[in-house]
Amino acid sequence: MRSLVIPLLALGMLGLEGSARAEEFALDAEQRERLAAGEVIVQPLEPTDGVGVATRGIALVPAPPERVWRVVRDCGEQAQFMPRVKESAQLERDDGSSVCRTVMDVPFPFPDLFVELLSVEQTLPDGGFRRHWTLLNGDFERNQGAWTVLPWGEDAQQALLVYESDAKPKTIVPDFILRAAQRETLPGGMRAMRLRVEERP
Repeated sequence: MRSLVIPLLALGMLGLEGSARAEEFALDAEQRERLAAGEVIVQPLEPTDGVGVATRGIALVPAPPERVWRVVRDCGEQAQFMPRVKESAQLERDDGSSVCRTVMDVPFPFPDLFVELLSVEQTLPDGGFRRHWTLLNGDFERNQGAWTVLPWGEDAQQALLVYESDAKPKTIVPDFILRAAQRETLPGGMRAMRLRVEERP
C-alpha cells in the first residue's frame, strides 16, 4: 500500500480525520423534517482558496449504519448504481485503506474525467463510520472529501448519510457552472446510495 503520510496530513488540515456527530452539521427543525420525508439536504461549502466546488449532501437512510457502511466502503461497485459514474474499480485494499479508480461521465462536448483516490476508513466512537479520501492521480487539481455514516433515531436503526467534497477538476468549465451542476446531481447520487442499501442483501 502506498504511503499514507501526506494524505493523512491533508485530512488533518481539512478537519476530516476526527470523530463526527449529527449535531455538527447544524440541522434545524425544518431540515430534520425534510430528511424524515425523504429529501436530500444540499449545503454549499467554501472550496479551498475559493476555487473549484465544495458541497455537502445529507440524507436519511432507513437502515442501520452497518448496512449503509457496507455500500459506502465498496467504491468498486459504484458504476453499477451511481449516476454519471461510468467505471469504478478498487485497485488496492489494505487494512483500513484502499485505492479507488473512477471514470465520470461528463456531458458533451467535454471529455470524461478519471481519478484515483486514496481512501482511509474509520470506525467512529458513537457507532458511525467514515471513509475519507485524497487525490493520488487523475484529471483533477484537487479532490478530497468524505462519506460519513452516523446512527440516527432513538433506536439507532436509521443512518444519517453525509457526503462532503472539495474538488477542482482540470477543465475549462467555469466554477459557477461546476457548482450548479453539483447542486443538481448530488441529490440523485444520495438517493442512489439509499436505494442500493435497500436493495442489497
